Amino acid sequence: MPVEIEAPNLVSFTNKGSLQADSSPSLALIFPNINEVYLELDSNLMDFIRFFGHCKTLSMFLTEPALEELAYPKQQRRTIITSTPVLYAVNHLEITAQFRKFSSFVELVDTLLWLAPHPETIYIDDVLSNNRLGTEPKLSKIKLHYGTSASGSKAEAEDCETCCTLFPTAKCWRHCLTEVTLEEFNKYIHPKLHDFFMENASQLSKITVL
Repeated sequence: MPVEIEAPNLVSFTNKGSLQADSSPSLALIFPNINEVYLELDSNLMDFIRFFGHCKTLSMFLTEPALEELAYPKQQRRTIITSTPVLYAVNHLEITAQFRKFSSFVELVDTLLWLAPHPETIYIDDVLSNNRLGTEPKLSKIKLHYGTSASGSKAEAEDCETCCTLFPTAKCWRHCLTEVTLEEFNKYIHPKLHDFFMENASQLSKITVL
């Protein structure tokens, strides 16, 4: 039997635990004024975060299974999101996770920007690296600055039609990101992030590493 929870005055929400798709009833969460959300989930993450696309700050603790679950191949993404990006209004993402390899770090950023196409900040706490180094934990930060969306080539225009035009209320970072600041990333990761943004943001003119 479906379960519906409506809380129009709720502004903050925290969930810790697993959701079992085969045993849990169909769930609908209606929190129209939610502002801050914290989630700890290791399964069915995509189904759950859809309820919080309109919040401003989303914090998530991602286990290794959750990271794997979010790693959708690019060819599948267009079929998964057919109307609006999952986290269409999220401005701030705060992620805690354990990364086994540096490429996973970049893959996560790519996935986060697919889910939340126009964030202002992304904070990432790499628990595994901080524990391994034995130093004071560092919270890595990506700051994103935007201009107006513009497409030059025909290929860029066609690509833009699949995101910025399709989702007019959630402009895609790929076509309006002008500046990126990378803070507190280690020397192995920030070059990979630098290359990722340079290859994927058509209007990007400046990357600052702090």
